[in-house]
Amino acid sequence: MGKVVETMTAVVVITSLLALAPAAGAGTTKYAGTLRTIDTTKGSLVLDDVGPWVGKTESPITPRTVIVSPSTEYFVADRAKDGATGYPGDYVETKAQLADVKVGAFVSVECQREGGRCTALKLVVVRPSQP
Repeated sequence: MGKVVETMTAVVVITSLLALAPAAGAGTTKYAGTLRTIDTTKGSLVLDDVGPWVGKTESPITPRTVIVSPSTEYFVADRAKDGATGYPGDYVETKAQLADVKVGAFVSVECQREGGRCTALKLVVVRPSQP
């Protein structure tokens, strides 16, 4: 019986690791922070990535250059006022355009890593207004 439990545990662990593999292998990365610059002629932007909290009063800020392409999707995330999502104060995303993205906004970017470049797949302007 002990051998069966060990085998089943190993299968569960391996299956869990394989489930994570496509995300890691896909080369996608997420950044979030304040948008520092937008250069529409070069098709790039720089954001001050806040990164994960590291247990200090201030997390280190890292400038991240992100390429925007014709396939980049843009959204604006606002607080839901009606609770239609089932969670009061939840964020609701609506489609947007690059023109809706302004310097100084807080953004979340999902990128595809390609060598040393990071090309935006999805960019969300987050508006932290209260419901």
